[in-house]
Amino acid sequence: MEKKRGSLAKTIRQLFARFIIWLAKIPYHVRIEGKENIPSQGPVILVSNHTSGLDFLSVCVWRIKRPDLHPLVADAIMSNPFVAKLFIRGGGIPIYKTKDLSIPSFLTALRCLKKGESVCLGPEGEMTWDGELQELKPGAAWLALKSGAPICPTLVRGVYDIWPRWAKYPRLNGRIDIVIGKPFSIDPPKERDGLDDALIQKCNQRIIDELCVLKGKS
Repeated sequence: MEKKRGSLAKTIRQLFARFIIWLAKIPYHVRIEGKENIPSQGPVILVSNHTSGLDFLSVCVWRIKRPDLHPLVADAIMSNPFVAKLFIRGGGIPIYKTKDLSIPSFLTALRCLKKGESVCLGPEGEMTWDGELQELKPGAAWLALKSGAPICPTLVRGVYDIWPRWAKYPRLNGRIDIVIGKPFSIDPPKERDGLDDALIQKCNQRIIDELCVLKGKS
């Protein structure tokens, strides 16, 4: 019975994701490139730039192929009880930012990866003010180094012009490009507890480099 419920939940997530993408294409002419780069199974970490509230469209694109996706969601979004319940039922993992790295949230994400599932997060930690990529927080790198899961970079372009951080409502016209890159792996330390700032920075630099490559393609 539990297995059937899980399958039903995944099917509902896929259908909902397809509907959202279809709906977004009406005003925003959404273009998606690189869907074939999404691994069909196994642990993987989706990282995406975070320029707008419309970045969640990249999650929808992923959800169509990976209904096991667990988005890490900022506590500001979870402040609404209805929205919080919706996200948690949809597999979301809330991040309560009392520190740069919310340990319980990332331990939950790590367990999901070890079960062969997928997680996603914005490595910048917050939405940009100027549309440019910000300095990365340690979260995505920590997950990759601790789990050994590959990272799949995704760039969402056009959403900053449509709905920047300070705007109350999005414009109802524009174009959105979602470009998905090829997954890459970071060699974990020889000792799994041997993470240090140098390794985190090395991983973050690789993420930045991959996102910059995608920016040139979009």
